[in-house]
Amino acid sequence: SRRRPARSEIPPAVRTATRLMYLGSAVTLLYVIFGAAAAHHYDLLRQYKMAGDVALTAGWGGAIGIVCWIVVATSCRRGHGWTRIAATILLALHTVGMLTVLLETHGDPAVRVATIAIWAIGLAAMILLWTHQAYAFFFAWGKRAR
Repeated sequence: SRRRPARSEIPPAVRTATRLMYLGSAVTLLYVIFGAAAAHHYDLLRQYKMAGDVALTAGWGGAIGIVCWIVVATSCRRGHGWTRIAATILLALHTVGMLTVLLETHGDPAVRVATIAIWAIGLAAMILLWTHQAYAFFFAWGKRAR
């Protein structure tokens, strides 16, 4: 089996991107909590459709987001080159989700701030994964897997 890269073998850009991804999973967990609170707020106001939409987005979307953050971060740390493409695709999907949240949640600053924070963390991690340092790291570790 393929050995994992030692900490000293991981360039700073990849190490920082991995840390950002773990931070993203923590912020996504906060998003789930804020989303549940917002759904409860809408439910109290008898806006059941909005409560259902917010609960569905925050609950399932957040859970899937947490899993994606952790899987991509772990794979990135292990030198899998596909993580760069996955991070880019996930950021594109989150951009669509972020725009939906920003346009459809009125008066929920906590949910909006969490959504923007998650997007910004994803953008920063993705940019780091496309640096020359990261390319060299993933290329070298990809050759070892063959």
